[in-house]
Amino acid sequence: MATVVFVGYSVLHSLLLVGALLLSWRSPGWDTAILAFVALGLVYDNAIVAAGRWIGEGDRLAGLAKWRYLLHILGSPLLIIAGWQVALRAGFAWAETSTAMWLAIALTASLIGIDLWTRYRGLDLAPVNFGGTLRYKDVRFNPEIPVILTTLILLGLGILFDRQRQWPWLEAGAIAMLVTGAIPIRLVGVLASNGGEVLFCASLLLSVWHFSHG
Repeated sequence: MATVVFVGYSVLHSLLLVGALLLSWRSPGWDTAILAFVALGLVYDNAIVAAGRWIGEGDRLAGLAKWRYLLHILGSPLLIIAGWQVALRAGFAWAETSTAMWLAIALTASLIGIDLWTRYRGLDLAPVNFGGTLRYKDVRFNPEIPVILTTLILLGLGILFDRQRQWPWLEAGAIAMLVTGAIPIRLVGVLASNGGEVLFCASLLLSVWHFSHG
């Protein structure tokens, strides 16, 4: 059953990837390019989890899992730059300043660097079975602080969009990401958090579309 859900997530992220590419063609920007990259990474992520039991336990699946971690580490903080670009589309004067641009770049680079150093370096992967799926996870306790901070930053932007542009959906997507990410993995594996990623990315893509056509 869980395999079917992960296949569904991969399909949904494929649709988000197509949407981001279409938006990039019609209204190019860093936000659409980043969303396409993140969606591609999440297509891969969910597809590998869904196919894990057929790939089988061993070095091949462990190697594929390392790419899952790397794409997450690179993709998640890049959403800060995407959020800044959406703020530009929404017409916020502060977003047009060089300070806002360099702050977004600095935060993104810092969070990627922290994650590469604290999580990706020295990954200790072990196989995990859940609901008929097989995946490799890092057995060290290493909370995903950069992902949490990225989501909180975008939640702040979402609140701003809601209050000043009457657009609540980025706020809703960030809340969904935080809530699903807080559900213990021991109960539902990564089913909940991966579902939250679908909602979060969809809310960002919808925000880009809304403010580029507003």
